Amino acid sequence: MDPTLHIEQEMDERESQHVDWPSEQMFWTGDGETSDNSTLDRIAHQNSASIMSFQSTLSSSSASASFHSQLSEQSESKEELISSLLSKVRSHNKVEASKILLAMSNSVENCIAMRQCGCLPLLIQLLHSPDENSNTYHMVHAKRVNFEIRERASQVLHNIVFSQPDDKKGRREARVLRLLEQIRDYCDMLRSLDADIDDNRNARCVDQHLGPSVAALMKLSFDEEHRYAMCQLGGLQAIAELLQIDHEVHGCTNDQYCITIRRYSGMALTNLTFGDG
Repeated sequence: MDPTLHIEQEMDERESQHVDWPSEQMFWTGDGETSDNSTLDRIAHQNSASIMSFQSTLSSSSASASFHSQLSEQSESKEELISSLLSKVRSHNKVEASKILLAMSNSVENCIAMRQCGCLPLLIQLLHSPDENSNTYHMVHAKRVNFEIRERASQVLHNIVFSQPDDKKGRREARVLRLLEQIRDYCDMLRSLDADIDDNRNARCVDQHLGPSVAALMKLSFDEEHRYAMCQLGGLQAIAELLQIDHEVHGCTNDQYCITIRRYSGMALTNLTFGDG
C-alpha cells in the first residue's frame, strides 16, 4: 500500500473525529472573535460611499465599512469588483493592504472570488516578505506592526481555505494550512523572543511542540497533491523561514530537537522543489 495514501487516510480519520468544520457564516474578523453575515451586513449599510470614491478611502480607518457598503450597493459582478479592489490594494502599504483584505474576506462568496482573482500570492507576500526597514526591525514598534500584518494575512488565508467545499481537496488544504500555521506561529514566537533564548530547556520545550508538525509536513510532502497544496499556501516560504530563524536564534547547536527539525525541514524543501512541485 502506498505509504502516503496510508498517511492521508489516517489523518482524515483523526480529523473526522476531532475537527468541527466551520460553517459558511463563521469567519475571523481580526479581533479574536467570529462574526456572522447579518452583523457584517449591518456594518455595510452604515457607509454609503460609492465605488467611484473607494480608492480615496482605502487608506482611511473606514475602509472596511466602505468595502461592505459597496458590495451591497453595486449590481456588477462581485468577482469583477473584487478584482478591481485587489488591483488597488497592491498599490498600498502592507498595513493598509492587510486591513482591507481582512475586511474583504468576510463571507464564503467573497473568499471564493478573492481566490479566483489571484489573492493567494499577495497574501503569501504579506506573510513572508522582509520588513521594509531592516534598520528598525528589532525595534518594539516595528516588530509589533509586522506581527499584526502577518496575523491579518494569516486570518485572510484561513478564511479563504476554509471557504472551500468539504471535499477531499478542501480537507487536504485545511490539513496543510493548520501545519503551516503552527510553523508560522513558531517563527513569530522566535522573533518575539529574539536572541533571548539562552536557556536550552526553554528552546527544547518550544521545539518539542513543533517537531510533530514539521514531521507531518515532511511525510505529506512525498505526495504530489499535498506538495501542490503546500506550494499554493506558502509552504516553501514558511519552511525556508523556519530554517533561517531557527538558525538565527539557536545557531550551530548539537541539540537533538533542533537537528531533527532542520533535517525534516530540509527533506520537505527538497520534495517541494522537486520536478513540477
